[in-house]
Amino acid sequence: MSPPLAAELRRLLPSQDGAPSAGALRIECTVLLSWADSLTMQMLSTLEAARARQARTQRRLDRNGTGHPEPS
Repeated sequence: MSPPLAAELRRLLPSQDGAPSAGALRIECTVLLSWADSLTMQMLSTLEAARARQARTQRRLDRNGTGHPEPS
């Protein structure tokens, strides 16, 4: 696990002195699942944006026919 990710998890899950209750564990699990879902959605959005940029560049190259993209 990367140091920034470990730091974020420590921030989300502060240390507890005693054993957490079942309710506290459910809340912590929900927070972690929400965080992981958000991270996954951000990664998928970034990948989709990169694919769209690549497709636009390829279409410009195909239209131009010279192997160089047209100015935007």
